[in-house]
Amino acid sequence: MDPNFLRAHMILGLALEQKRMYPEAIAELETARRLSEDGSYYVASLGHAYAAAGRTAEARRCLEDLNAMARRRFVGSEQIGLVHLGLGEREAAMTQLEKADEERGVEMMNIGFDPRWDPLRSDPRFRQLIKRLNLPAPSTP
Repeated sequence: MDPNFLRAHMILGLALEQKRMYPEAIAELETARRLSEDGSYYVASLGHAYAAAGRTAEARRCLEDLNAMARRRFVGSEQIGLVHLGLGEREAAMTQLEKADEERGVEMMNIGFDPRWDPLRSDPRFRQLIKRLNLPAPSTP
């Protein structure tokens, strides 16, 4: 109904990414990023989708954008970690999650159910983090 409704573009983009409909997902997430005026959560989500689609150069640009934003304002480390995870950089993603735990990042409550974090579910450090956050124990994919 409203072509500028940010959350609709975001949720649709995330759903399309899970269906591996990457071109459509990226289009929605690019719109969400634009509508959010480069909100870090939206940049991170787009970066993850780019990485999942094999568009690593664009994913790395999102990572650079997040790091540049972090020099000017707060950017949750879990957001940076999400892009690293999409790029297959599990160690960097885990390091960022541990930092986010210290920051008490609000998005940390989502890692227990957000399927984008599935590649880390079998990592003992991830499972320990879930336990520390008192989130329901995730199943191992």
